Amino acid sequence: MATAGASGLALVSAESATRYNQLVLRPIPRQNKAAHRLQAARDVTAQTRSQVADNERTLTFNVVSEFIAVELAESTLELANQDLKSFQNTLDITEAQRSAGIHRFDSGPRTRSAELVD
Repeated sequence: MATAGASGLALVSAESATRYNQLVLRPIPRQNKAAHRLQAARDVTAQTRSQVADNERTLTFNVVSEFIAVELAESTLELANQDLKSFQNTLDITEAQRSAGIHRFDSGPRTRSAELVD
């Protein structure tokens, strides 16, 4: 039976201590410990191989994606340069016509406001 000591803590009887030692401090069985460690190492190795394979796939995907983005950017730049060249040609033609005194008038349909001005 437990009794209270001077410090206020319960003192443990010899019977309680023996029971504690039997339940808590009993030896842990070591059967197949090496086999369990080996299986755990194999499991970790398999998991690591999977992660490496996933990382390789992710890296390949990212490289291909970036390559496609670069190709698209180059194509867009080429198209923009062609548009710029075409617009510059249009400006050059318009400037040459203006210098020559040639005026182009819009031959589209007349609007109501244009009729009122006439």
